[in-house]
Amino acid sequence: ILPDTQIDIVLSHRNKSALFAIQDYVDNSYVLEKGVLTYFKLINNIRKTEYDVVIDLLDNASTTSSILTRFAKAKVKLGFDKNNRKVYSHIIELPNKIENHIIERLNSLLLPIVGSSINEESLSFELSHDIRAKAAELLGDKKKNLRLGINLSGSDDSKIWGTGNYIGFLRSLDSLQDKLEVKVF
Repeated sequence: ILPDTQIDIVLSHRNKSALFAIQDYVDNSYVLEKGVLTYFKLINNIRKTEYDVVIDLLDNASTTSSILTRFAKAKVKLGFDKNNRKVYSHIIELPNKIENHIIERLNSLLLPIVGSSINEESLSFELSHDIRAKAAELLGDKKKNLRLGINLSGSDDSKIWGTGNYIGFLRSLDSLQDKLEVKVF
């Protein structure tokens, strides 16, 4: 989309596993691991690189992204209109979170850069044979008619259902034991 452009990304320790999906599209990736030393090292790298544009992809205010954005030497600092708006030079209205999926919200943030809407096909990627084989190995053979996968993780407390709710839900599936195989992630 942007030829002759260096694109770097900062990932948190929570989303670093997504790197495999984007590594062909970025020049450098940084993982912000917990710890003061790694935090200051990352700020130093960002300042040394002297980016022209910094884009905060978070649609919630974040102290970490605010500090990283503030300390970047970029002339253009782009982000959504939210509580930390003062760190940006250019602010994009945040689309309604109930009516717009995160992909649509990020798309609206990137419109000033790419100049057109990103279509769904450009947001998909094919998993390699090795990754699919590893997933199949981890899941094992399907032993029942239906397989249900349950992801217990959440990026913040508002996305975590609670232990009691998960246990209650799993118990409610007891009547389907003969037909349903449950995998918990």
